[in-house]
Amino acid sequence: IAIMGNYPNYKASKVARISYNSKVYDSKIKSKEERFENLHFDLPSSLEKKIQKDSIKICNKIKVNGYARLDWKLDDKENPFF
Repeated sequence: IAIMGNYPNYKASKVARISYNSKVYDSKIKSKEERFENLHFDLPSSLEKKIQKDSIKICNKIKVNGYARLDWKLDDKENPFF
């Protein structure tokens, strides 16, 4: 997710889910050297809102200015963690 703005006024982007043809998200995927990733914007609305809200809380806590990218993961029960 991307967070844009200056402390304490932020806006959150839509939340993307990344898929890729590998077991590990490695530097070859990240650099687009050999493998490519796909972005999907298909999270349930309630989950997306929670990630957006929590991302803004984190940015407020550390007083981000400009923009930030926050990478989240989901556990087996689809609970997000940072």
